[in-house]
Amino acid sequence: MSFGGPPSNNSGFKVTPPDRGSFPLDHYAECKEQMMLYVNCLKNNSSTSTACRDISKEYLNCRMNRGLMQLEDWESLGLANVGKDASSEKGINKNINYALYYSYGYYSYGESLSARNGNLYFSVTISCTALIDGATTLELDNAITKDGEVVVWHDENIVATKCKDTGPAFANDTQFPYVGKYIANLTLAQLQTLDCGSKRQIDFPLQSTYPGVRISTLTELFSFAECADPDFRILWNIESKVNAEHTNQTRSPEDFVTRQHHIFVNSPYRHSITYQSFDWRTLVVMKALDRSIPTSALVDLETAVMPDNETSPWLAGLRLDAFPGDMSAQIASAAHAINADILSPADVASVVVDPTLPEYVPFTTRSMVDYAHHLGMLVKPWTVNRMSIVEHLLDWNVDGIITDYPNMVRRLVQQRSRPVAPKYPKKRVLECLNRHLKKAMSPSPQ
Repeated sequence: MSFGGPPSNNSGFKVTPPDRGSFPLDHYAECKEQMMLYVNCLKNNSSTSTACRDISKEYLNCRMNRGLMQLEDWESLGLANVGKDASSEKGINKNINYALYYSYGYYSYGESLSARNGNLYFSVTISCTALIDGATTLELDNAITKDGEVVVWHDENIVATKCKDTGPAFANDTQFPYVGKYIANLTLAQLQTLDCGSKRQIDFPLQSTYPGVRISTLTELFSFAECADPDFRILWNIESKVNAEHTNQTRSPEDFVTRQHHIFVNSPYRHSITYQSFDWRTLVVMKALDRSIPTSALVDLETAVMPDNETSPWLAGLRLDAFPGDMSAQIASAAHAINADILSPADVASVVVDPTLPEYVPFTTRSMVDYAHHLGMLVKPWTVNRMSIVEHLLDWNVDGIITDYPNMVRRLVQQRSRPVAPKYPKKRVLECLNRHLKKAMSPSPQ
């Protein structure tokens, strides 16, 4: 959901640089290497293993030596024994909670009001619900197949919790079964044998299932939208799912931009699309190709900060420490440096997602929002599924919110007497969905 107009950027606007303590992300960076080693150890070994115990002690000592955590902080987390002795048996038994709290990227993924499609299995069905619930913008991810087709899918591969195989696309296909394979290594024909509508996601217990439904192409999604939205009012946030760290798992930024742009400009929604990515290289390439398409710089702690102070592969070669200020200002400045129109930060930096709890650490802060506005950018955080965080963001005058629950955010915005877009007619949207589903059933395997 978008709120109001673009921020003022007159020369009289003054920004007071926030003090270092107001945005504690630098604290994470100082001990991130030890923390990441510890989390990976816990994922691959027993929590009582000697290796994990030693790494745990190194990480805790790192933070204690830098004064980043005192004994009373451990006590507030119920981890006093860990603070006293990282290798204690009691500490080891509790350390998984501690490690995840200080981890990176362990938060739920889920608009301007944007409804996020990424967590669920099938974008058209979720888009349908979002329009009925009053979303103004649909947020979705794109992947590119081996034969160059742009499909709507959140993951780089086909995960077993979302899809199941039905049979090979052709006789003696050595790549079958397809579940577990990377989309970049599968053709559209192979993908469309998959049943990606039968499984209900564990984090979405109210999710409807649509047995037999296959993965959609972006062109198919636009076709559904034209049916449900004959006045072309829908706005779009479309993400390039490029892996900047493991470049062999997805197609290149140039491939994404070329193929997505071709579909964008040949759709009736050409002027309604914002192009977003965690891999800022794709945003640079898109701006070079077509400056008329707004770009949105996605960022979270995992893509902003690297171990050993390495240059992040996600930020198009930029280093945050090349920009002045604390990390909130640096992130905004870096996004501005690549000519991004929108900064889209994660809402939370901690596993604890409730701002009333002492363990909660925000990623999006008031100072980040203010500084991005000062630079002339809009700010649209993701994925905001707690109304207590939505309230903070509205107080800070963000320009949009990406959420899995547009109906709830819409209601809260209305309670504040702020304008919201009208909902789409339920009957028409459902008729268009049914028409689409008839075309979207998995074909019979050969």
